Parts: sequence; structure tokens; C-alpha cells
Amino acid sequence: VCVISCDNQGKEAYYSNRAGIAHLWSITGHGGDYYTDGGVLSVESNGSYLRMQGTSMACPTISGGLALIMNKFLNNSNYPSMTPQLCIDRLFQKSTYEGLKAGSSDSNNILVKTYNRGKFTEYKDVSELTLEEKQKIFGYGKMDLEAALQEMDSDQFQELVDFSTERDKNIANLSAKIKSTTNKLMNSLDKERILL
Repeated sequence: VCVISCDNQGKEAYYSNRAGIAHLWSITGHGGDYYTDGGVLSVESNGSYLRMQGTSMACPTISGGLALIMNKFLNNSNYPSMTPQLCIDRLFQKSTYEGLKAGSSDSNNILVKTYNRGKFTEYKDVSELTLEEKQKIFGYGKMDLEAALQEMDSDQFQELVDFSTERDKNIANLSAKIKSTTNKLMNSLDKERILL
């Protein structure tokens, strides 16, 4: 699971990588942003508190959420077919783009991001983005733990299984494309080497 970071208002954190090609296994979590929300309250090794920012703050939020999902659904007699992988898929299935805002480095192309460790000057609400743009920036969106922890009836459980199957298929297709592109590149490099 890859984690993208946002502030407490859903604004993309300037320092965070975007999901990009890893969008099929990425989710967004609150990691703070010194410029917009002052960071996330964390604990120092001496026991005092300080504000920090980073995916190092967002990842424990997602991990904790996943732990709660696993605690609820694994080894639960109501969900005898639940697996750890389905718990991860539940996390992705119930995430949301609602309230997220993408930082803008280029007003003509939201997918262009300048990684200069400087704050964003403007943000674009996700409602203005295509699904592909949302995915490439935020993965499946921001974790919605309340939705993920809701009980499932048999139809909803089947929807989760179908979501998981489709996600696996999409990952396999992406992997095949990457392998094909890599093989073409390596073959091209081999031909160049022979010519030299």
C-alpha cells in the first residue's frame, strides 16, 4: 500500500509524491503540511510533543485504519471468507475523493507537478478533475474509515470480492504493460550495443 499525503482540509501536500503508475495500490492520508495546517501533532523520543509533516505521518494513519478493518472482519463468523487481502481491498473500495484538492504547478495541466519543495500557489477541487487525473494524483482517494468499518450484507460482501477481482486484473494488466515496455527497451539497448 502506497500512501499520498494531504493536510487536514484535503489539500495535496506539496512534499508528497503522487500515485502515478502505482494508483492501483495507493491511498491518501492526513500527513500534515506546515504551510496549510501546521503539521500533525506527534511525539518526540523524550515524550514531548511537536508538529511534524510527511508521509511518515500519513502512513501510520492508514496502517491504523487497516488494523481496525482487519480487527473487525478477520476471524469474524459473519465473514468466514474474509482474508487480509480483502481487508486491504475494503480500505481502497471505501476511500473517497470527496474534499480532496490537487495542488497546481501548471494551470494548463494538473498532472504536471514541480518537485521543488515549495508550497503550492493554488489548488483545484477534485470535482474539476477527470477520474484518471484523480487516480494519478490521489490513488483511490482519502481513507474513509467510517465507511470501511460498516457491516456488510452478502450482496455488499460480493461487491467487495468483485472489486478485489477487478483490482487484481487491473494490476496484472499494468504489470504486463510494464514488462512489455521494459523488454522493448532492453531489446533496443541490446541492438544499440551490438551496433557499437
